[in-house]
Amino acid sequence: MAEWKKVIVSGSSPEFGAITVDGTVTANAFAGDGSGITGISGTSDNNFTTTLKNKLDGIAASANNFSLGSATTEVLGGVIVGTGLSVSDGTISVSQTTANDFTNTLKSKLDGIAAGAEVNPSVGDGGLTQKNFTTTLKNKLDGVAANANNFSLSAADGSTLGGVIVGTGLSVTEGTISVSQTTANDFTNTLKSKLDGIEASATADQTDAEIRAAVEAASDSNVFTDADHTKLNGIATGAEVNPSVGDGGLTQKNFTTTLKNKLDGIAASANNFSIAVGIDSGEGVAVSSGGTVNLIGGTNVTLSQAVGGAVTITSAHGLSVGDGGLTQNNFTNADHSKLNGIEASATADQTATEIIGLLNSDLGGNFTIGNQSSDTATFTGGVTVNGNLTVSGTTTTVDTANLNVTDQFINLNDGGSAADGGIVVEGAGVSFGWDNSAGRWAFDYSGATEGQTSITTDSFAVTVHNSDEGLSGVNTGQQQLGNVFVDSTNDVIYIYA
Repeated sequence: MAEWKKVIVSGSSPEFGAITVDGTVTANAFAGDGSGITGISGTSDNNFTTTLKNKLDGIAASANNFSLGSATTEVLGGVIVGTGLSVSDGTISVSQTTANDFTNTLKSKLDGIAAGAEVNPSVGDGGLTQKNFTTTLKNKLDGVAANANNFSLSAADGSTLGGVIVGTGLSVTEGTISVSQTTANDFTNTLKSKLDGIEASATADQTDAEIRAAVEAASDSNVFTDADHTKLNGIATGAEVNPSVGDGGLTQKNFTTTLKNKLDGIAASANNFSIAVGIDSGEGVAVSSGGTVNLIGGTNVTLSQAVGGAVTITSAHGLSVGDGGLTQNNFTNADHSKLNGIEASATADQTATEIIGLLNSDLGGNFTIGNQSSDTATFTGGVTVNGNLTVSGTTTTVDTANLNVTDQFINLNDGGSAADGGIVVEGAGVSFGWDNSAGRWAFDYSGATEGQTSITTDSFAVTVHNSDEGLSGVNTGQQQLGNVFVDSTNDVIYIYA
């Protein structure tokens, strides 16, 4: 099975799964416990191996085969923890007491009892004096705050904090003092509500001018203003709202609505123009700009335009010219078709300079030279292609002594799926290329030909890989027979075999 195998070189540490030596092995030092060494004379199970040495290193100097004896009243020794005791991290403690044990609690209680104290002392009548500290006095003392003094509150004034007595017009509820009575000049809630109902800038009265301006400013006030007065002055006395004229009230010279509508339909500068039904030979009709002449039938009709501008003929009945009505200079339908087939600005012929100029300009789109595969274009001089060059043929022949390519990489098998590819040296019959099935670069030493689509591998190119991550840093694609891996961290060389 192929795998990475260490290459033994000077200064490296070899690793062997197993080794058989027929001769003598000499070394300055051996590593390991030697348990895998067999067949060496002079060794037995009693040999001082590395395992035994490590065991000995763990034993303290002057150590003996110590055995702990039982403790007695005269000899130090071991004990077993019995009832009422416990051991934690080498410390032994009492874990159980009896009802008669003198505990810390009992000791504290005893310390609080005065020496010679009686269990239930009693005092007979007259046994206490007024200076005795009785229970009543104690309760009284308990009711006095700490640091209490014989305090009295002085009266407050303009500069001294003190007590006050609630006088007239004031009241106190749960410690809050309030005004309970007001005088006639006090600003009460009633006065405030009254003030809120008065508009800002309100005055006691208004002038006639102010009242008049306010009324006129109001909508739908029906006030007779100065403007209304002026308008009324402009209306004649006895004027009617919608005057009417009775029968016979107008003469023929009156300008009625009908006459106005008729006048509106007549163009400005119109004259009393009329045209006869028929126009004889030699007669002419003058039509103003934008006018229309309807021609019905007739032959040998001549239209002339003396002033300039276009003449448009529109006839629903058609306009025809009889035989002999046209001369050789007339513009016929044939002439019209011929003219339509000639491009605008066309010339009878073009000079070479004109042709070069056209080819060196924007041609307006893609163009093709030749329309069949047998056509061949030959350029005697050089050819410069500023854009991209696309060759769609099956073979591209470059007949030059040296091929210079500016691109740093050459793209082979463009657009195709993964396949063999490479370079063929014709004449020598050799090639170098990619063997896709093997996933490696390969050499073909004989039989390579022009147009081949696969490589016949005679040998593979060997690659060298370097990593400071050991064999774990090797890509699976690098695991090919003969490839070399260098562990730069441990200075070890491997070969895949």
